[in-house]
Amino acid sequence: MRAITNAETIKPVQLRILIVEDNDINRTILAKRLTLDGHIVVNTTNGQEGLDMVESDRDFDCVLMDIQMPLLNGYEATERIRGLEQKEKEPHLRLSHKLNGRIPIFAVSASLFEVQREEMYNLGIDGWILKPIDFKRLRVILKGVTDLTQRKKDVYQPGCSWEAGGWLNMSDHDVTADR
Repeated sequence: MRAITNAETIKPVQLRILIVEDNDINRTILAKRLTLDGHIVVNTTNGQEGLDMVESDRDFDCVLMDIQMPLLNGYEATERIRGLEQKEKEPHLRLSHKLNGRIPIFAVSASLFEVQREEMYNLGIDGWILKPIDFKRLRVILKGVTDLTQRKKDVYQPGCSWEAGGWLNMSDHDVTADR
């Protein structure tokens, strides 16, 4: 009999997730796995489409953002999404936005390195997961989108495993939201 891991015991809360990924196979696999976990998924194929989608529809709980894409790369798209958010005048209604003060954006790439973490955070990226994606680990990280206790467990600490992915830092906006 095998032991049940922490990731297997986590029942995900349904999230509305925007996937911004130019590779058809990666996008399809990611969308399928997230849908099987009960999430609502919207797909876009490049950074410009992702930006346009967020501009027209603010009701995403989080964004999974590939970094190397045509038109706008993931860093550029993230910066522009953060610019849109700064212009907003309406209060954040989604729990995921209240906990973070903005929509959480996760970098998804095979080539993210620990030395980039400050740059990523300064650009507005909240967390990361490396490709090939460990879907059990992604499930744990996504739980932190609406669960502050889980999120705090997954904030990266120097010296820990960068390859596992996680949240980059706790922002100044973190509060315990009214549930």
